[in-house]
Amino acid sequence: GIALHAELLITGIVFGLVLFNMLDEPQRELFQAANTKLIGASLIFFLILIGGTLDITAILSLAALGMALVYIILRGGGKMLGATVTKAEPPVRKYLGFTLLAAAGVSLSFAGIATTFLPDDMASQLGIMIGAAALINEVIAAFTTQWGFKQAGEMYQASDYVDDTA
Repeated sequence: GIALHAELLITGIVFGLVLFNMLDEPQRELFQAANTKLIGASLIFFLILIGGTLDITAILSLAALGMALVYIILRGGGKMLGATVTKAEPPVRKYLGFTLLAAAGVSLSFAGIATTFLPDDMASQLGIMIGAAALINEVIAAFTTQWGFKQAGEMYQASDYVDDTA
């Protein structure tokens, strides 16, 4: 990726895609087992790296929080609009945006990429907005996700899966 001057995030994704598809079934199972253990540590390091560049006083400013809320609303609304355009089932159209608020990791990744191409002041503002949005998402997303699944009728209790006929 470096030799080709390609974006390293995309290079890593393509490498993983090619590697995984070259494996046979037993190797894929081993790969997935190892990946399950490594993903948590990788996520922690990624979030530390992103968080290490953020200024908490800037994130907690009224302007940053306002931009973050607009971003969150537009992001969730865009998902619901996409579900409407594709004529998804009514519960999906109504609640998809709420259930996907927690999936902000990709946004952080691409914001990190975008900051390398933007002028310093714009890159700083983008980083602050995405950081504030991630902070808000982490606080509210667990609640909105659960609420959205319940409203859509897709939240089940473990007892719903117990076979009472045995």
